[in-house]
Amino acid sequence: MSEYRQFCSFIVDDLVLGADVRKVQEVVRGLPITKVPSAPWALRGLANLRGQVIEVIDLRRCLGVADSALERPSFHIIFRTSDGPISLLADQMGSVIEIDETSPSVSPDTLKGRVREVVSLVYQLPDRLLPVLDIDRLLNNLSAVENIAVPGGVA
Repeated sequence: MSEYRQFCSFIVDDLVLGADVRKVQEVVRGLPITKVPSAPWALRGLANLRGQVIEVIDLRRCLGVADSALERPSFHIIFRTSDGPISLLADQMGSVIEIDETSPSVSPDTLKGRVREVVSLVYQLPDRLLPVLDIDRLLNNLSAVENIAVPGGVA
């Protein structure tokens, strides 16, 4: 019997990514961000999520994509980490995609640029590839680059 996994899909620039829905706490649109002076390059700032201050990481910066010329509200994908919730900014939200565990996949090594460093698996869908974001790898990458302590690996 086939096992299925569900992925929350989202878009950063023209790249469609997925994340395991079990690690996503919620999605919020247009949450105000307070900038932090001298913050690491990927830390957009802090946000207040119902009384809890969380760090906001800009996925565009993490993936080496130019900042959007349009200042439109972004989507905050709130991830659960062992050190508490953290927000990753995405340009658009997709849908929940259910994938059979036996679906063909390819190595993240086939990807170019920084995205290869933060993706754990790439599923072959009928119409496109779905790189799966590894939140732990992303946060550990940020910690190593910035030499900072990050939830799950961010300052």
